[in-house]
Amino acid sequence: MDGKLLVQISGAVALGMGVVAMLAPGFVADFLDLLPQTTAAHGEIRASLGGVWAAMGLVVLGGMSTGKGRTMARGVGVVWGGAVAGRVLSLVLDDLVAPLTWLSIAVETALVVALFRGLGQLEREAAAKIESAPGTA
Repeated sequence: MDGKLLVQISGAVALGMGVVAMLAPGFVADFLDLLPQTTAAHGEIRASLGGVWAAMGLVVLGGMSTGKGRTMARGVGVVWGGAVAGRVLSLVLDDLVAPLTWLSIAVETALVVALFRGLGQLEREAAAKIESAPGTA
């Protein structure tokens, strides 16, 4: 699959998850089996699950064309990997074996893999352009 497309997919999925959490925190809470009983809880869902994920998606989508942007996108991939690690730790320490946990691990792992594979392809393409440019040997 094309590197740019892989990065676009991972960024768009993260952005979409964030937007849904910002606009429909009650839906997200129900889906994640959380118990938001206050307005403050909805605010936390909008911020932590909405704003943060939407911002990470935008960083990934906006960072494909420059080396600095790809470096920032790699940082987002590390954060996504941290989310996977936290879920795996919960499996071990909390005996949390809910199907949603496995789904979250699968989706977030797929985002990380797609992002890093896509960024790797984009880096190779950028390096090839530099090597083939006139005046470089």
